[in-house]
Amino acid sequence: MSVQDLLLSPGRVGETTVSTLGQAWAALRAHLSDEAELLRIVDTWPVLCVWDAETGGSLAMLAGSEDAWARLRADPAVWGRVVDAQALTGPLHSYLTFRLTRGVWHCAAALPLPYPDDVVAPEPWPGHDLACEASVVGRPLRLRCRPTM
Repeated sequence: MSVQDLLLSPGRVGETTVSTLGQAWAALRAHLSDEAELLRIVDTWPVLCVWDAETGGSLAMLAGSEDAWARLRADPAVWGRVVDAQALTGPLHSYLTFRLTRGVWHCAAALPLPYPDDVVAPEPWPGHDLACEASVVGRPLRLRCRPTM
């Protein structure tokens, strides 16, 4: 089986510098080799991502510090969508997994911050590899994540 690794580190996806979820998604797509059958993501970036639950569109990307939830609450338009579950939150690998599976999976191998009671947290990463949606990457691809946050 052909395995490809992808490191998510502060400000970088693989070798590409990123500062938005859109850039992170584009960097992942550019990083994928045509031969990979399994993509192993190693997430070392403690960032809190917020995206639209229906479209996967980017809403925010906040440093995973103690005040991240307070900063998110300070934006009433985004916060209202988060508590109504119209927007999802999670670490970067959770966002990329959501996009690679066309929204089937909202899961995380580790969380950068404890979750408030009024926010839907990602499910724990399952004990198996996930199948990416073939129409997203153009071929069958399995996904595995190992956080080091």
